[in-house]
Amino acid sequence: MPAAAVARRTRTALAPALLAGGVVALGTAACDGGPERPREPSLPVGRAYADSALAWEQRYFYWASRVDFAAQQAAVRARVTGQPWTYTAADSVFWGAVEYSINPWLRQAPPDAPDRHSLFFRPDVSPGKVDASPDPRNLASGVTLPGASGQPVLAYVWLPGFTGRNREGRADSIQTVIRQLDTSAPCGWLLDLRRNLGGYTDAMVAGINPLLGDAPASATQPGYFGEVDRDNGRALFFVTGGRAGLYDPARGESFTYVATRAPYTLRRPGSPVALLVGPATASASEAITLGFRGGPVPYRSFGEPTYGLTTGPYGTYLRPDDGYLNITATIMFDRTGRLYGTKLQPDELVVTGPAAFKYDQLTPTPRADDPVIAAASAWLRQQRSCTGAPAGLSRAPSDAAPAAVAPRTLPGRVRPLPDAARQPRVMAVPEAVFRREQARLAAAAWP
Repeated sequence: MPAAAVARRTRTALAPALLAGGVVALGTAACDGGPERPREPSLPVGRAYADSALAWEQRYFYWASRVDFAAQQAAVRARVTGQPWTYTAADSVFWGAVEYSINPWLRQAPPDAPDRHSLFFRPDVSPGKVDASPDPRNLASGVTLPGASGQPVLAYVWLPGFTGRNREGRADSIQTVIRQLDTSAPCGWLLDLRRNLGGYTDAMVAGINPLLGDAPASATQPGYFGEVDRDNGRALFFVTGGRAGLYDPARGESFTYVATRAPYTLRRPGSPVALLVGPATASASEAITLGFRGGPVPYRSFGEPTYGLTTGPYGTYLRPDDGYLNITATIMFDRTGRLYGTKLQPDELVVTGPAAFKYDQLTPTPRADDPVIAAASAWLRQQRSCTGAPAGLSRAPSDAAPAAVAPRTLPGRVRPLPDAARQPRVMAVPEAVFRREQARLAAAAWP
């Protein structure tokens, strides 16, 4: 069967268009020049900029009890005192001061591993303020993968991160990809998260709702994953019928963040899903990976350990330039109540070497010699939906059918969530930060 390809692009006003050759695309135009700049602010703004960052960190940082905030404030203020605010100076002084307020002051606070989710996004990459890049690697897309003679096809979905302006548009376009691929009646799905540095979890999860299945959240239903903060405030994240959001169990309130326009259901609901993960599977995409654990859909993960941000940030825009500050405020747990906070190990380790198939080599068009895709495809073709066996779906040997999920059993009294937790949140790593970290690791490993 010929491969069916689907591509997606984002713009503030979403406009579907049918293109030749069986490809469906949603067009995009990049934002002109990033966020608008206000007129030059007065001299005291620079110190207020840094002080607002410091206040946010002290209010929400998960390991705040381990930080000397008085010393931190004095050190950060010393960097900005007497500096006039201009946008050139902001680039060299004030943005740097905010980054300094995180590193070294917050990085080493956790007892087990360095905090890597507290991050500052400079205004030119500020989440929700700058449109998604038109680079095809940053757009959701998919193809079908034919099998041997007489075998049904598999469906491959490329799911990159998303921090753009139009969350509903991204969710709709992901479902457009899935809807188009499903016309080929695939017997299993590959979901590639290896170039997904995170972003708006709700947008991506609403999009993949047909693959993940529904996961409601209530007093007795766990959602698809959750978070707990330092005060035992808990958030349960739900997705159902193309709607994704957060449930506050202490108040019994739900907040829908994204709703798709035309929710889609697979022709074969509950089809098996192979998750492709690696070092650039970070933050929101790690939450997506957790979302399959303990759920009803047969799944297995393939690749290498993830980036290691199974924590959750609370974020704020700093005025006047809309730089975005994310501060680690929560630890993730899956729908069974298991806490994380570290890297996720794949169910099947497939090491691709120091150069091949890493971040820059990955493209939306799957390579025939990609060993991770080969391993995932082999597992999918062993599932009953692909072998033609008449009974339901089978699981991998390590994926026992989940027991009935009990209400949350995390210790302590559940407290209401703060306002910062009840807003749509960005769970992402800026690409520049990821690249710096990878360069450091490569230099450290050089013989």
